[in-house]
Amino acid sequence: MIPAPPCTDRQRGSVDGVDFGLRELMAVREIVHAFLTADRPEEVFQFALDRVSPLVGATFACVYLVDGASELMRLVAAHNWPERFAQFLGEMRVRVGFGPSGEAASERRAIEVPDVFADIEGLTYLRGVKLSALLSAEKTATEYALARSGRPSVTVRFDAVDAESVGAFIFLYEFVTSLMGELLDVDAYDQPAVELGKQAAFARLGRAGHEGLSKALQAAAETDEEYLV
Repeated sequence: MIPAPPCTDRQRGSVDGVDFGLRELMAVREIVHAFLTADRPEEVFQFALDRVSPLVGATFACVYLVDGASELMRLVAAHNWPERFAQFLGEMRVRVGFGPSGEAASERRAIEVPDVFADIEGLTYLRGVKLSALLSAEKTATEYALARSGRPSVTVRFDAVDAESVGAFIFLYEFVTSLMGELLDVDAYDQPAVELGKQAAFARLGRAGHEGLSKALQAAAETDEEYLV
């Protein structure tokens, strides 16, 4: 058990506010305190993961360490994993990769990742840009292009990214698809290519009653050497 560090009234009043920088500093302070008071390293990893994950917006996260002299990493901390997955995390062993992260883990040293966009003309504007910023820019650009073309668009905002919200969103569009099909006199469930794809998947997996299609699949999968490059 890691005791919480003493907290001033000013700090208590700011944790749930908008001062993100102060929240980061408080998290660092608590983690440093944990390093000084924890009985086992695993306690520190778990404590740090539980503090940092909400700050960076991670729904769930985990920490793996290299297991002795092997190239495999074992779980030492996990945050907010769904129960159906959590039971398997402790049994997993992750192999160290060959990229910068794997090199840092295997050699126990900091690795400087090269600036891959530094010398590529036309891509320098992407230097230091996060994927979230790129997706946001694409969203805004799409809204602009649709508006200029006289087409409507809709933005759906989630109160929380969880199973209930995502499930409700998927159901909404399933329902809208059926409703619009009725209004436009289009059979939303009569999609020959989609249905054939389902039947082909059944045949590929050996479902009874699809033996004939299975033979057709095998024939279609044969490679024509003439088109190999």
